[in-house]
Amino acid sequence: MSKLVLLDIGSANPRLEEGWGQLDNVEMVLFEPDTRSFDLIKSNPDFDEVRVFNYALDEVDGNRKLYLTRKPELTSFYKPNFEYVNKFPNSQRWEILEEDLVSTRCLKSIRSEVGEFDFVKIDTQGSELEILKGAYGGGLEKALGIEVEVEFVEIYKGQPLFGDVLEFLREQGFEFYDFVVEYRYGRFELNRKGQLAFADALFLRAPEWVLNHYHNNHIDLRKVNAYVDICNVYGKHDISKYIKEELNL
Repeated sequence: MSKLVLLDIGSANPRLEEGWGQLDNVEMVLFEPDTRSFDLIKSNPDFDEVRVFNYALDEVDGNRKLYLTRKPELTSFYKPNFEYVNKFPNSQRWEILEEDLVSTRCLKSIRSEVGEFDFVKIDTQGSELEILKGAYGGGLEKALGIEVEVEFVEIYKGQPLFGDVLEFLREQGFEFYDFVVEYRYGRFELNRKGQLAFADALFLRAPEWVLNHYHNNHIDLRKVNAYVDICNVYGKHDISKYIKEELNL
């Protein structure tokens, strides 16, 4: 069976929708620049057969300062905005322990190493938009969907916000479909009832895009089946049903 290739960029906490675990045809490719998290991934036997790259993705190849925070999952290219996060409990999670100059690559420059991919999950604490821009010409053109962390307030100083990501992905032919999960900060506890601070946003190709590209031989039947699987993972059964009926799958 042909593999559905999923890129997990920023894999310090490789959390995926439960539906991914129900598919037996998924090949994961992980990217994690923080050596603390990279070492944990490599020591986990669940990832023995998974390709894991220990470098950062960005818009261009080069070097960039990485701020290593007390909680590894909050490590970022952007400095934490303590004027904001100090309003909420446990803000010491963002304390910068070390600054590390790391080399960066863009997906366009490593396209031959990664190969074609079908879905991208990005959680890099503010630099998601730069990674997406660096993926243009590097496989994003044929990607079927993206789950990307987006912020509504500057948790990190100067970071792009949801509107910036939305505008770019619309330009690339993706449609916003849903917030997979939302994260809210309360002044006294992180109880999901406070201010909406960030979320994991789901962007997909429209089914018409998939049908058009298939009929014009720009994508093959494997790609169509991958799209159906992705829609089912995220509960978009109306779309997968529509595709199946249109192509008699």
